[in-house]
Amino acid sequence: MVNFCITELVHFIFTFYSNSENKKADNLGRLSAVVLSQNFRVHNIPFLGETFFKSGLNFHLFSFLQRY
Repeated sequence: MVNFCITELVHFIFTFYSNSENKKADNLGRLSAVVLSQNFRVHNIPFLGETFFKSGLNFHLFSFLQRY
């Protein structure tokens, strides 16, 4: 019984920590995308619900920005 409780407690702590780290990573990813997009000449070209950011060399697709 004690081993089961310890196992469940460890599982809960691991799950809680993983969820908090995922939220941090997700927020950092969104912030990075916003900062990155500010460094390009922005051309909002709606195309099948996506937005393209045009830089000097490449087209960068940030479709996830429209979800938030």
